Amino acid sequence: MPEYLYRGICEDEYLADGRVIRPYQLGPFESGVNFDDGHCLDEGLTFDSSIHNSVIKHQKDSRRYPTSGISTTPVFDRAEYYALAGGKKRKGYVLKIDRSLLASFSVQEFVVSDYVPSPKHPEDLEVILYYENGGALPTEVIVDVIEVHALA
Repeated sequence: MPEYLYRGICEDEYLADGRVIRPYQLGPFESGVNFDDGHCLDEGLTFDSSIHNSVIKHQKDSRRYPTSGISTTPVFDRAEYYALAGGKKRKGYVLKIDRSLLASFSVQEFVVSDYVPSPKHPEDLEVILYYENGGALPTEVIVDVIEVHALA
């Protein structure tokens, strides 16, 4: 298991919040399914409210289906890609998270590939983090902030 996870954030978000990483919504990391939202049973979703459903929905599109989880990756280059919005931004930041500190701060990890046989972005090796009540990650788990730049 990789020692670090990374979270890429754009310059505007970093300047506004610094080392604070917040989920898109507060609350438990469980959700039900509304099949009118474009979901289908063959995605592995269940009718009950569950963590499993939240992982599936979050990795599919965390902005369209917001959860209280926070996307991270053990692949620095993928975090850099997100920090630079896929090349649309000139500057961004990658926050380096020490995985060995997560349990001591009661941060839970959900490895997407453990829940989803064919993740939307398999190259991310996405790990969703969840902190108590869906709050911001404790800043103590962030051990470095790396400024990244788009190639000219």
